Amino acid sequence: MKEMLDLLGLVIATVQEDKKERLSTFEKKKKKMTEEDVEEFFEDLQRIDKILSYVMEITGVCLRTVP
Repeated sequence: MKEMLDLLGLVIATVQEDKKERLSTFEKKKKKMTEEDVEEFFEDLQRIDKILSYVMEITGVCLRTVP
């Protein structure tokens, strides 16, 4: 169980770093992006945020099942 929670911690760190990098890139490139590109970018960010939500759900289930 501990190994899985450690792995989930790494997932969170990786996802947060990826999101930070994407936002940084977006700031540099947004002037050249079309409205459709911007919309697609934010849809991708929503998918990334879902990963964090899934990790929280998994962690919650783990914490409720461990005595």
